[in-house]
Amino acid sequence: MAQSVSNSGFQVIYIASCGEGINAFHLVESTLIQFPHNKITIVKVPHIRSEVQVDELIDKVKDMESIIVHTIVKSDLRQYLTRKGYGT
Repeated sequence: MAQSVSNSGFQVIYIASCGEGINAFHLVESTLIQFPHNKITIVKVPHIRSEVQVDELIDKVKDMESIIVHTIVKSDLRQYLTRKGYGT
């Protein structure tokens, strides 16, 4: 039985990383390869190390149909990104 998968309208996946974001990029790319007709763009946002940088990213994407995935290691910054991403 064939299964249809919809991207719910988002067109961009942003990868926020405190490093280069290479591993996350490959993970997302490997996942998307299962859906060959997708039109999703992957954008790496490397070297996220401050709340100001998180705020800049959120401001950039808040009016777009997009999602943010991350590999932020620093727990307080990771929690900040999660809270901001949910709008709290």
